[in-house]
Amino acid sequence: MILGGDDYFECPVCNTFVSRPFLLSGNTFKARLYSDGKKDAPMLPEFPAITKCPNCYHIYWLNANTKCEKQNSEQIPNAEFLSAFDLQRAIDEGLASNRENDIYLRQRILWTINDRFRYGFSLFNDYETRVLWDSNQLRLLAILDENQLNEKILIAEICRNMGAFSKSRDLISSIEHNDLDWVKAAFIENIDKRNKNVFEIKLL
Repeated sequence: MILGGDDYFECPVCNTFVSRPFLLSGNTFKARLYSDGKKDAPMLPEFPAITKCPNCYHIYWLNANTKCEKQNSEQIPNAEFLSAFDLQRAIDEGLASNRENDIYLRQRILWTINDRFRYGFSLFNDYETRVLWDSNQLRLLAILDENQLNEKILIAEICRNMGAFSKSRDLISSIEHNDLDWVKAAFIENIDKRNKNVFEIKLL
């Protein structure tokens, strides 16, 4: 992994700056893939695409509209990933302006809540998180398209999470890509075990 330095972004409300690293090169060495589509790759990390201002707490996309010139101050904080509730807040405030952004934010709600289980904690630590999880799952099912391969796999994952094991198995079994047989096998194994939780898919 080779970092290329930092990009800088400006809060559109209070003009506070944040920084975000960018990669010149990376690789998937020691990467871990999970059934919800998340990949943890130490040598190819994901950086925030949306953040919350550390000063006024406004949520905004880190894109061409908020990017600014290099700053000389040493006090510029790093852009932080949003919590599951801040991701939902972003949706409520209209930042999911199209289907792609809606899926992006909702999949990261899924990932962020799953991170609790992924790293050894109970999936839900309070009632509000469970409510958010359930509503987010239902919304994802409504907007995902079974005709898109990656989205079909995510639909199968959500069905499995919800205990709809037969539907999940039907979806996974219908995938006709020989190079994904290892993914299908991992799903079917966990479906047969009636496992509702996220699981790691061992990379070939």
